[in-house]
Amino acid sequence: MQNPIREQIRLDGRWQARQIDDQSVSVFVPGSWTEKNVLLKPAGDRSETETESAPAVQPGQWNTVEVAGGLTGTKLEACNDLHITGLEATNAGRGCLSVRIRLTGTVAEPSLLNIAFSLTAADGRRVGGMDLVVGHKTRDLTVEMPLDAGLAGPCRLKAALCCGDQVVDNARTDIVL
Repeated sequence: MQNPIREQIRLDGRWQARQIDDQSVSVFVPGSWTEKNVLLKPAGDRSETETESAPAVQPGQWNTVEVAGGLTGTKLEACNDLHITGLEATNAGRGCLSVRIRLTGTVAEPSLLNIAFSLTAADGRRVGGMDLVVGHKTRDLTVEMPLDAGLAGPCRLKAALCCGDQVVDNARTDIVL
């Protein structure tokens, strides 16, 4: 899975952080992150399971963040409590794409969730998609999405998780049909 589309701050970025030493940085966390979970995301070559809650950051202020594994490629991410943690897709044959999505977190008040899938070709043309409505307790779901006959080549699957009229999180993954 590629990273969900979230607000991010690279800890090794010279525009977003001030390096203190090889394992710590002073970083300004935007005030808009107040209502969100702040995650510490290790560099891309490390396991997804290493994502963890960031150490007590104060939104709207400069914060010191220490990273035992080093700063290179590490970032802070802001996400809502309810967010997408996994998006996978494989060609299931029979003119269908098998899509699996995993959600984490809770909904403030019980409601239905909408998941909108969009499949685009390499040239940006929309070539498929579907919308699902699921209950607020759904956390792991696999569905088959119909594909147009003869569709082949690289594509990008995007998923938007909505609660009411608000988009809560987005994720994307590249596939080859």
